[in-house]
Amino acid sequence: MSRHRFVRNIDIHEELEDDAISDGGEDDLSPEDYDRMMDGLEHIRATLGDEKQSALTDQEIKDSLYEYYFDVEQAIADLLARAKVCRTRTSR
Repeated sequence: MSRHRFVRNIDIHEELEDDAISDGGEDDLSPEDYDRMMDGLEHIRATLGDEKQSALTDQEIKDSLYEYYFDVEQAIADLLARAKVCRTRTSR
């Protein structure tokens, strides 16, 4: 019963102020990983075009790069697959 009381009494605002949720995560990257992230972003932008051409934000690209541990080819494949799904949904 005490666990239920604990959950009920959690102050959500205090928990959120404790930086439990990251706002981008770039500060958490090591300098080497940050450099790899920026190099990957630059490479993907050169391949797929700017935000207007590719309809991909920098944050979407960074998220994909992070998910695939900065593997540019896998990130591009993931981004293209996501874009295809989005185009399919909007064409219906």
